[in-house]
Amino acid sequence: MAKPNKSTKRELLSTTKNNTDKIYEDLVTFLCINTPGDFPIVFVEKDKKILSFFVGDKFPYEADKIPFKRGDLIRIRWKKDTIIPPDGEDSYQSEVLLNAEKIKNGKLTVYKQKHPEKIEIDNQIKEDISKEDLQQIDDVALYFLATSTDNDFLSSIEEAEKADESVGNLMIAISDEFIKNEPYMKIDYNYLYRGQISTLKTIYTDKDCAKIFLLDEKTGSLLPYWQ
Repeated sequence: MAKPNKSTKRELLSTTKNNTDKIYEDLVTFLCINTPGDFPIVFVEKDKKILSFFVGDKFPYEADKIPFKRGDLIRIRWKKDTIIPPDGEDSYQSEVLLNAEKIKNGKLTVYKQKHPEKIEIDNQIKEDISKEDLQQIDDVALYFLATSTDNDFLSSIEEAEKADESVGNLMIAISDEFIKNEPYMKIDYNYLYRGQISTLKTIYTDKDCAKIFLLDEKTGSLLPYWQ
């Protein structure tokens, strides 16, 4: 997963004036926002394709205060523009997000309204992960809980939630894993009961936390999870 640059500010993204007058508008599903380099990038999904946009200097929300959750239906306005990096590198053409507004709450937003608590993360590398990345992991884990149709998994979750907190609780464990030479983050849903850990389900996400995958045990390949 990309580590956010703490010095990154939205104002660092500047664009040339009047590069193009054409403004595009789309209905898309919000996924996440990350700050892997000089400026934030918003990831969205449309027709089962992942799209990414640089956040323009006119965008009305700060990166850490964007009011959308994974799965929310949003309307975006964007344009193609020339990106001028702040460190003197060569400029280049890319898509720039101008505005976004929520059209409909997704299942994660509804789920978090009913369950506002974060899911517990149990792993030894948590201290090495930024607060922003931990929030992304939490959203991915809760999104899968909110949208999964795996009845066996959901039944196991329900049983775990009914357990006495003094003897058992649900948590996730995260780790880096390479599958077919590609890096992913592995997320295990674990149930801890009287010192014994049972893994109820495993999912994977890419380094941006944009895509979610399930492992096909027969082929060893990762299959995209769309809901």
